[in-house]
Amino acid sequence: MIVRMEFDLNPILKKENEQTKEFNQAFEREKEDLNRIMLVNLMDLMKEKGLSDYLEISEATGISYTSLWELVQDGMMDTSFSTLLKLVNYFDCSISDLLMTESEKQIKQTKAHETKREIVVAMMKLKLALED
Repeated sequence: MIVRMEFDLNPILKKENEQTKEFNQAFEREKEDLNRIMLVNLMDLMKEKGLSDYLEISEATGISYTSLWELVQDGMMDTSFSTLLKLVNYFDCSISDLLMTESEKQIKQTKAHETKREIVVAMMKLKLALED
């Protein structure tokens, strides 16, 4: 006796497709949110290394010049983890050195401004002391 069973997989596949679509939409929303709060600190790292152009980084990492430019201009939108990893390795830094929030950037800029101010004040005091 042979029993033939037929299954309609369409409802199951349809449900999986809907779940996949919902997941992808949620992932894109999270990615957009992350992009708004995470900035790529590439310019500061370049300055510390004495670089003014993306060309050397591009040649050393295999990341296209255009991708590096877009990373600085657009932030993390459409940036792969492998790209971030290549940059971390190239600059010999941590991921937290490469990525920062807007508030972290503001704190860093404030500290840099305060340091410059302290240097100017110290130089003025030295100048006054030398004039005496």
